[in-house]
Amino acid sequence: MLVLLSVLSHAQAGAVTDSAMRSAFDPVGFKSPNRYIGDFKAVSAEGKTYDKDSLLGKITILNFWFESCHPCIAEFKSLNRLYDKFRGNPDFRFLSFTFDEPGTFQKVIKDYHLEFPVISMSERDIHKLIFNLGFPTTVITDKTGKITFIKCGGFNDEEHAGESIDTLFVPEIQRLLSSK
Repeated sequence: MLVLLSVLSHAQAGAVTDSAMRSAFDPVGFKSPNRYIGDFKAVSAEGKTYDKDSLLGKITILNFWFESCHPCIAEFKSLNRLYDKFRGNPDFRFLSFTFDEPGTFQKVIKDYHLEFPVISMSERDIHKLIFNLGFPTTVITDKTGKITFIKCGGFNDEEHAGESIDTLFVPEIQRLLSSK
């Protein structure tokens, strides 16, 4: 319960307006919310431009975080493992989003050895993409850009964060990659 409260406290700045998406706060996430990722255009820390259309044709995991979010940081090691597991598959893409300033997110990339692309956007734009949910939020989309899974909130410790990623995100990605 403490974890959820820490996530909700930051979400209140952009209160949850989409009541249908509240199931994303469930510890097992929300499957098939019948939504698509919103429009966006942003540049990664590596200088590559991404937009909604660049996700089409790929199974995509989008992770939303910020530096002072303890559950966000607790996920990084397991998210790196997830990225390593699927990065060689041409049908897979992983993007992470933060509203942190460049100096802050560059330090996070270095300190936590983040291997996946990191994109900085305004907090307002991120809240639009995550339906005004809190942090961390992870979204998985199919090749059409349809959201098949969304989860908001997490654990403050790496062990439980890793178990959550291994039991929720990895099977969904495997399912989508194996379907034709």
